[in-house]
Amino acid sequence: MINVLKKYDKTLAFLFAFLTLLFFIFAIMSKEFLKWAFMLHHNQLSWYIRPIFLIPFCFFAFKRCCAGISITII
Repeated sequence: MINVLKKYDKTLAFLFAFLTLLFFIFAIMSKEFLKWAFMLHHNQLSWYIRPIFLIPFCFFAFKRCCAGISITII
């Protein structure tokens, strides 16, 4: 998996950064989606699970893999 990410690192990073941007635009333009995302953000289980995403984020940052960081963010 890591070798595939290294080969297409910049392309995948751009793709997932674009998808993240589309997600934010969709969240801003749709009131129902914004309400759903806001309720999901305030879910207590979400606060327990969120720190787990720091592990792959830090790993990919250490490996300097932009695609892995972008995938972790989305």
